[in-house]
Amino acid sequence: MKRFLVISLSVLFILIAICGCEISPNSDFIVNKKKSYDNLLISNPDEGIYSAPKKWVEKIESKNVLYQIDADIIVPEVNKFPVTQVIPQYFDFKLVDGIFEAFCPSGEIRAERLDVATKAQIQQELNAIIKSIENVDINYPEFSEDDKADYIQSRQVDLEETQARYNAAPDSIDSTVVESSSDITSLDVPHSGRVYVNNKALLAFSLDYAKENDRTAILTVYPAGSLNLKNMGLEETCFMPIPKVEMSKEKVGDVATQFIELIGLTNDYILNKVYSDLAFYDGMVAVFTKEYNGVSINFALPNITANKAQEDPYAQYWRSEQICVFVDPNYNICRLIWQSPSVATKTINENVKLLPFETIQDMVQTNISYLQPDMPLWKNVRHRTIVINRMELGMMRINKLDATDEYIVIPVWDCYGYIIDQYDSQSDSEFVLNKDNNAVIDEYDGVGTFLTLSAVDGSIIDRKLGY
Repeated sequence: MKRFLVISLSVLFILIAICGCEISPNSDFIVNKKKSYDNLLISNPDEGIYSAPKKWVEKIESKNVLYQIDADIIVPEVNKFPVTQVIPQYFDFKLVDGIFEAFCPSGEIRAERLDVATKAQIQQELNAIIKSIENVDINYPEFSEDDKADYIQSRQVDLEETQARYNAAPDSIDSTVVESSSDITSLDVPHSGRVYVNNKALLAFSLDYAKENDRTAILTVYPAGSLNLKNMGLEETCFMPIPKVEMSKEKVGDVATQFIELIGLTNDYILNKVYSDLAFYDGMVAVFTKEYNGVSINFALPNITANKAQEDPYAQYWRSEQICVFVDPNYNICRLIWQSPSVATKTINENVKLLPFETIQDMVQTNISYLQPDMPLWKNVRHRTIVINRMELGMMRINKLDATDEYIVIPVWDCYGYIIDQYDSQSDSEFVLNKDNNAVIDEYDGVGTFLTLSAVDGSIIDRKLGY
């Protein structure tokens, strides 16, 4: 996200290029990062619930974009907002082995490349697709004849593509049996593999694991089916029909929490959000994050337009810490991603002084329109409305000043919302328009943020870069 201030453009570009500056209260630049860090050391002597209204309604005009604030204000009911220093901590491999055990009791872990599969492994995929076609009436009794035809056609495409992979697949691949997932990190092969039961692969996993400056620690688990927590068995994964069926976010959260309890991670992680991810059509995602003194990490994704901001190719980015549990339409567990675990090393400030909400409002009003240069209207869009429907006070991990591998968790405000783009007609848009020729675009199902501000000094934080 570019930072802009109403000064001469030449000075502005020099500041941004040299400093990566952030905007602080009253629109002053925090040119000196140490000043921003020093603000985190100022303690709040008054303990009490942070004061903010339950709702904020306002409109901000900016060229051909209207910023419409109609936001619920979410504030944790705690008396203290700490600032905590954390450092990366690689996976507890006993917990990783426990995840494998939950899906595949008494399974055998083998280090293998995942970009190569045997004919036998791909045959399992073929069998599952064929079964889903045969059982369409049983699995989706609510389907109309047209719905059923569309579903079968999409599955036939999957079948043809999978058959082509089968035809080109080898009968066997290189495989190394290991006692624990921790052993894979010492092998001179890709950190990935499968878990076998009775010589049948029931789970695949990848373990991105590096100790260089680009800091990577991501565990991805793909079971061959979906785990039914009622009978603790793997079942055929239920694919989401077209059109989608409604799923209960509350039920998804309950099932995912039960799974996190099963694998022993509830002491460290709590349920944060349940949402529909465009990259995962076949169900919903439950996200678990850590909390600090009862204040959870804000789960937020840079929104669709903010993604157009320039990225710094030299920035060292450490992904936010979270566990994502993927739940299929039958409310079974069909995938897991655990990334960037950390450990708290010390409390820098037990109760940092936060800006009053009135000041945060001023900062939002002043700075949200600075996003405009990063958000060119798409082709054929006549007018854009950015709707902020929720502002939430929570925590975020940012880079620590002058430290290569240390980070701090600070209180932040996130402005969540969606886009309304107006077109002349449906023929001008790839989105489905309403009666007013508007496309309502909520790409991240309520977790997309347009603006993240430090709750301590109001400086803008770029979630892509971590500062």
